[in-house]
Amino acid sequence: MSKAGTSADGPQGWAHFATSAHKHMDSRREDLEAANAHAPQTQETQNCRRSRHDLRLVLHFDINKTILKSDKAQGSNLDAVLNSLLADRAWGRVDAGPHWRPVGRLSIDKPANDPELMTYSTYVDKYLSPDAAASVQEAAERSSLMKQQRRHQKRTFTESNEPGEMFRGVYDHLKQALMLPPEVAATTQGMPLFEGGRRHILTSFFNLLLHLNKQEEQCMVVFRTFGVDIPEVAGEMDLFASGKHPCYPEVCMDRRNGSMDMRISDPESFGVFSRVSGKPHGSRLLLGAPQLVGCKDISKAQFSSAADKAALAAPSSFTSIHSTLMKLLDDEKSALALRDCYEYWSACGECSSAGKLLLLDPDDSSTLQIFFDDNIEVSDAHIVDVRDVTSGDSIAFEDAIGRHLRKVDPLQAILDPLYYVRAVHDCMRVFRSVKDVS
Repeated sequence: MSKAGTSADGPQGWAHFATSAHKHMDSRREDLEAANAHAPQTQETQNCRRSRHDLRLVLHFDINKTILKSDKAQGSNLDAVLNSLLADRAWGRVDAGPHWRPVGRLSIDKPANDPELMTYSTYVDKYLSPDAAASVQEAAERSSLMKQQRRHQKRTFTESNEPGEMFRGVYDHLKQALMLPPEVAATTQGMPLFEGGRRHILTSFFNLLLHLNKQEEQCMVVFRTFGVDIPEVAGEMDLFASGKHPCYPEVCMDRRNGSMDMRISDPESFGVFSRVSGKPHGSRLLLGAPQLVGCKDISKAQFSSAADKAALAAPSSFTSIHSTLMKLLDDEKSALALRDCYEYWSACGECSSAGKLLLLDPDDSSTLQIFFDDNIEVSDAHIVDVRDVTSGDSIAFEDAIGRHLRKVDPLQAILDPLYYVRAVHDCMRVFRSVKDVS
């Protein structure tokens, strides 16, 4: 196994790994559930949440492929997403033709012993590209057609007679891990979130919330997305927090008995970013805009109109945005859902300096912010714009990765119910070690 994620040589080896992981994780899940039994808490317990630990946590989570395995914005169902995930991690050689031939290896990292290998996704992107066109219009049409073909190839990767058919057993293991227990599925009739008896938000994410609540951490979870999936996530979070989730009927995280309040129901829990530049005054955060977070496209006029009507002022600088978020943490706000500005990121060529904004205060040693996203790359933040809130300068990737940035392995997030618990504690350990040295 590579240090950065899942790997296996050969489909049988991977299937054995997945089966063993399920058996091991079933026992770990039972241990976690026992450890997180909800004992009565007092007002003193609630006050203790502020002072018991030396770190406050602000945990930013991408949505698609990070905490759930569908992509509403791209029209991808569970089958398509799982196939695409495996296509991203299946390595092979390109023979004459060209034809991609798998070597039976799944890994996030490129195998160091064979530099000529490439993933199936890379192969599709490289070789399924449009030929030269006679006109601009024809070029656009060919590009659109090729994009559809590339998407189709990835979404059917493990199907019969497709290049990744040898990994169908891995696909089946992943899909089974995302199914609700039969007795639970029987109670979800008429609930669109659990259509087909499938989980929506991952078990590993909910287990992190149970763990943080049990440990009485002062914490705020912030959902971050370019897509339109916030309403569904907010709906499931409200079910979870109020004890109405079919998998967690005994949970209470709605501020009763001193618990965290993980509901995302009041208007101030929803926000939208607008960005026009990378300068400290080139971004705005509008809180109290639930009507915008589910829109496919948000125009400048829509943003301005909503800002004029909002009850809360929209901070328009790095320092004021950061202060607003820290004030919510001080007030023990536990959950937010923010729609990031895809238009700006796209216009800037999808570079990290235009991505989802993460504002850090290097002088604040008592607050740890961590951004979890499967699109963070091996040597570049890509989709996250990490900034020093005071200077406005970008923070170097090597200074943020493992501490404030965490690349998510979507396969492990499915198979390991303690994946996010471990990930948070890993970042906390690194953050404390750097703090101790300085």
